[in-house]
Amino acid sequence: MRRRHTSRLSILLVAAGSSLVLQGCATDLGASGDQALTRRGKVIATEDCAICHAVGRVDTSPRAGAPALRELNSRYDVEGLAESLAEGIVVGHASMPAKAYEADEIRSLIAYIKSLKPTSGSGY
Repeated sequence: MRRRHTSRLSILLVAAGSSLVLQGCATDLGASGDQALTRRGKVIATEDCAICHAVGRVDTSPRAGAPALRELNSRYDVEGLAESLAEGIVVGHASMPAKAYEADEIRSLIAYIKSLKPTSGSGY
């Protein structure tokens, strides 16, 4: 009887260990998925926004008065920009194109803008 109890315990330990390994893999996949979104968002920002806006951590906006994308984190609820991006951002000047983005593009662009948010001790 003691042997059967030990076998069950061994099976439970192996199962628990496997579960932890699988959870770690899911976390890693989630992190790489976030990185893919952020990379795609950077491409979109570079292609569509960089003509007027600074799209990096330290660059200057080519168009005077156009806020750097990194500043949007402190000016707006970035998640709240999703609806405007879906409908086509309309602002008070004619040179801002009213491009409407698809849902996956919006998620990517917002992920990239969020990645520009300064962290404590980042130095900028």
